[in-house]
Amino acid sequence: MKLLFSFITALLLTTGAKAQQSGPEEMFDRFAQALAAGDIEAMMALHSEDSVLVPSNGGPFVKGKAAIESYYKAIFANTRSRHAIKAPGYEWQVYGDTAIRTSNGMFEVETANGKNVLPLRNTYVFHKEGQDWKLATTHVSNRTPQGSAATPAAPAASAAK
Repeated sequence: MKLLFSFITALLLTTGAKAQQSGPEEMFDRFAQALAAGDIEAMMALHSEDSVLVPSNGGPFVKGKAAIESYYKAIFANTRSRHAIKAPGYEWQVYGDTAIRTSNGMFEVETANGKNVLPLRNTYVFHKEGQDWKLATTHVSNRTPQGSAATPAAPAASAAK
């Protein structure tokens, strides 16, 4: 009986850990790692089919997984490296199958003209599809007093539909 109780307890603890690991926080960390690595395939695996990206350059919304993939390909073609600098003060709000992450952060991007550090304000909306959390909406804006401005990494023409 003790052995059965130990097995059930271990199973419950393991199941709880797996559920916690596959939450929206882990999906965000995976997205940030894939972005820094320039791994478009890994980034796109985390997006929903009807995902929307609101770019920091003030351009039109980029709608749909294929258009977002094209957008990131254009950015990566013009950059040598990208690095999100984690900043304290992010917030998570979870409402059932929807989770929202808001933060102020810094993003370092290196182009042919050198490195730029961009102060950004970010909102990421995740939605649970089956057992997986998917990135549904990304909104990134410049948080300087001047407001939104074009970033050197942003493609000139958006792939919005």
